[in-house]
Amino acid sequence: MKICNPKFTKDLPVLLFYEPPYPRVDPETKKPLMAKEHLFQGALNVETMDEFLKKVIPCFRILINSTLDMNAFLSFTIIPTKVHFKILFS
Repeated sequence: MKICNPKFTKDLPVLLFYEPPYPRVDPETKKPLMAKEHLFQGALNVETMDEFLKKVIPCFRILINSTLDMNAFLSFTIIPTKVHFKILFS
């Protein structure tokens, strides 16, 4: 069973990331907006992927440096679920 056209296999792998539009609906036409496509091009290694993904994927982390920061984060009621912490030892 052939899954891919042989003329395209020389270009594999293809990594295409879709960025959801914001806002999701055009305020004037009320029609949904299209997602942006981000095509990864370059050597497939950790360094180039890291550089590409940092540009494409947003970061939603919150830096917690103290117990006060932790308590403020955990009491934030808009977050529907709390974070489960795992401590890994090497």
